[in-house]
Amino acid sequence: MIRACCDERIAVVGAGVFGLLAARYLLESGCDVVVYEEHGTVGLPKHCTGIVSKESVHWIGSAAKRCVVRSYEKMIVEHKLGVELALKGKPLALLLDRVCLERELAREVERLGGRIELESRVEGFDFTGRISIKGSTKRYDRVILAFGGSSNLTERLWYKSPHGVKGVNFLVRAHDYHFREGVIRVVLDKSIAPGFFYWIVPLSKREAIIGYGSELSARGSQSVLSEICRAQGIGFYEVLEAYGGRILKGPPANRLFKGKLIVTGDAAGLTKPVTGGGVYAAAFTSRKPFASSCSSAIRTYMKRLEEVRRRLAKQYLVSKVVHSPRMYRTVGSVLREVKLSLRSGFLRVERFDEHDEIVKELARSPAALLRVLKGAFEAGDPKSLALMLYYGLRFLVA
Repeated sequence: MIRACCDERIAVVGAGVFGLLAARYLLESGCDVVVYEEHGTVGLPKHCTGIVSKESVHWIGSAAKRCVVRSYEKMIVEHKLGVELALKGKPLALLLDRVCLERELAREVERLGGRIELESRVEGFDFTGRISIKGSTKRYDRVILAFGGSSNLTERLWYKSPHGVKGVNFLVRAHDYHFREGVIRVVLDKSIAPGFFYWIVPLSKREAIIGYGSELSARGSQSVLSEICRAQGIGFYEVLEAYGGRILKGPPANRLFKGKLIVTGDAAGLTKPVTGGGVYAAAFTSRKPFASSCSSAIRTYMKRLEEVRRRLAKQYLVSKVVHSPRMYRTVGSVLREVKLSLRSGFLRVERFDEHDEIVKELARSPAALLRVLKGAFEAGDPKSLALMLYYGLRFLVA
């Protein structure tokens, strides 16, 4: 394919996964791209767990494949009311080294002729394509805003920032406990992780990433880790590493474009509302095939952004049920009934990142749907039932 060369100048603000994938996609399509990153190193500070679907890895390509740590064929979703639902896939999910991924993508961007300006904090922007940096103003044909959700620049956007929770990961070595290799455990426990959940991602029999999301940001992270380990029967352990950041739960912005600005990633709430993480949306919007010209690439990129925004908006409706404190008992009852409706005893999942598709697959089964309604009624809370029906109807018509 013959591409037009450098027919538009593009600035990308933020050298995270979303910004780097956007830059790579546009460079492959003939754009002149410069990436501005406020930190001195790509990939740091570290803050994400890195669980993604095989589909997302495929969309990103060799850069992601080089950074796969291990794969998982099973996930157990546990509710503290005594319910466990197993999800299976071949593989179900992959663990990426996010620091490795971002640095691999940065090398690809530079090999394609893109420029990455480190320690270059963007101080302002406007709808005409101008950005302020280091006391000077520069003008671009398009500006892609891919900064993090906690950036001060979010205050300059035209919509309310998406809701988030405190997220912390610990790399833990256990001395009296064996983790189940190849099996991720997710636990809905409002006493430990209110408004979200905690997770255990085994790396070996002795080591795992143990993390949590919580609406109670003031709680000490070490005390929360102690509660998780106590609940899972882990007695003696040591923390090898701790890192984290804000986990965004949505909703995604209603409007992603204004003038010459395109907002992506955490800044636009383009993360999975049920589990957090923006790799899926970044990979979807920047996947092959590349365009024949820069202007065509921008149109395609904007179209894909709008498509993934609509999908994440549907996932947000699911998260409103799953993470609501009022819906806690109802969710436990529903999970129990879903498990009973499965002949195999587990839920087969092909596209792990697409939580809306998992819900739609359940809705296609009359037996599963009836059991879901039965579980909701048995929870015995009329307000919870009304909320579930409300969000369910919105999901179906969205």
